[in-house]
Amino acid sequence: MGDRIAVINEGVLQQAGTPKDLYELPQNRFVAGFIGSPSMNFIDLKVTQDGGVMRLVGEGAEMRPDDTQAALLRDQGVETVTVGFRPEHLDLAAQTGPGLSVTVVVDVVEFLGNDELIHGSSEGRDVVAIINADNTLAVDQSVTLSSPPRRLHLFNPATGLRIAKNGVASSDSAAYRVTTG
Repeated sequence: MGDRIAVINEGVLQQAGTPKDLYELPQNRFVAGFIGSPSMNFIDLKVTQDGGVMRLVGEGAEMRPDDTQAALLRDQGVETVTVGFRPEHLDLAAQTGPGLSVTVVVDVVEFLGNDELIHGSSEGRDVVAIINADNTLAVDQSVTLSSPPRRLHLFNPATGLRIAKNGVASSDSAAYRVTTG
């Protein structure tokens, strides 16, 4: 793999940077879903206020943003957010503080040695998780998976762009048309 890579979609440069930068800070939903294997999971959640506390809710899933994420969402003024989360960043446990919790019914368990690749569904959405093989999940079992705030990616569902400070993802987020000879 090179020192820097570029992700292009239909002739438009989506993001360029180091492989780690694109993995950890994808500038849009396309890059987030393109980088990593298995691909990032996405879920649309509605932004609500409950007693002054921000929550993101949807069928089978809930996210309690941390202070930084809540401030970003208030600044953006969005009513719905696409939350992205990588299979390897999910834990088999309910979230007790800020973070994402999603209830999944296990459809397939692939034993990989040290890990298990879990394919499941949550209210009609596919969810993929990589968990420790010691957990021994079974098909049709209902489980709660969670992810901490620092592992979650927030995207504007209308534009697909990463929700970031001042609405600007980074200087590398500008799209450029790529042409050939």
